[in-house]
Amino acid sequence: MHKKLWEASLSQKKNSNLAHFEKFLNQNFKFKGKYNFKKLLNWSIRKPNLFWSAVWDFSKVKGIKSERYKKTKKFIDNKFLLNSKLNFSENLLSKANNEKAVTFISENGFKEVRTWKELKNNTENLSNFFLSHKISSNDRIAAYMPNQIETVECFLATSAIGAIWSSCSPDFGTPGLIERFSQIKPKILILTDRYYYNGKEISIIERLPDILKNIKSIGLYWPMLYELDTRPLIKLLVEKKIDIYLPSVSSNQLKFLQWQLNDTLTFNRLKFYEPKQKSIQKNPSLIIVPMLAFDKKGVRLGYGKGFYDRFFEKNKNLFYLGYGYEFQEVNYLPSEHFDLRCNTIIT
Repeated sequence: MHKKLWEASLSQKKNSNLAHFEKFLNQNFKFKGKYNFKKLLNWSIRKPNLFWSAVWDFSKVKGIKSERYKKTKKFIDNKFLLNSKLNFSENLLSKANNEKAVTFISENGFKEVRTWKELKNNTENLSNFFLSHKISSNDRIAAYMPNQIETVECFLATSAIGAIWSSCSPDFGTPGLIERFSQIKPKILILTDRYYYNGKEISIIERLPDILKNIKSIGLYWPMLYELDTRPLIKLLVEKKIDIYLPSVSSNQLKFLQWQLNDTLTFNRLKFYEPKQKSIQKNPSLIIVPMLAFDKKGVRLGYGKGFYDRFFEKNKNLFYLGYGYEFQEVNYLPSEHFDLRCNTIIT
């Protein structure tokens, strides 16, 4: 004997989304269900093409709708809205108000919230950053990040421009990460500097040399004044037997000279340390650049001499990684076509 455990009240039925959908069908297809949802089910089975088209319109999906459909004897093989197109991010972010969209709570109780408006603005800024670095449809963007709001924003920005997203959790071992990402050859790699597990801080930056193991040489800078200290990173790279090149200025042009552990550095007229001029000169595969400030588009503010900008103008095929503090980020920096834009920035 079947026993009904619960049934919605008439008031609840009238205010349900299903009732609103039934009213929509009545206005557009003269369907009269009178809250008889079994009748609605049967109608959807008899006229599946109209049903799915109505679902699209009622849900206000943004995109290009096609009415084409393919009906077969097997329900699982039926296809509706064939060749329709939509963008996931565009539809998700259509709700750009101050209601809560995402909440992040870490294991130590730290809580962070994004409204729909903030989520949309951050996603648009990241999308513009990707586009400014010539990322287009079907290009790959990879992320080595934990479950946090910034990861969601990076994914939505990738989806928004039609690029392909791939991600790994930081607890994924470095060998597995390299194996996965090396197959898809991402144009941009996004990674967090650290994450927390079981009360412990776990560094991701220390894994960077292994992740970039196919890069045989890296250009850095020797820190001065209040710049982010690169010496711990230099030590790690030397231990991994990756060649280190430091900037030097000659004839008003920037160049990179090889530096080895225990080599002496010269304090030049521009008041920064550089290797001996007899050292081997080479353009490294990856260049880590200092900065006074930066914005979300990767535009960097240097010290006003233009050495890195002139070097960038002649060597745009290299990968430029900005290295600085989080507080150095500003909303906007003016730039020209010849100004250096970092491919990515680590804070």
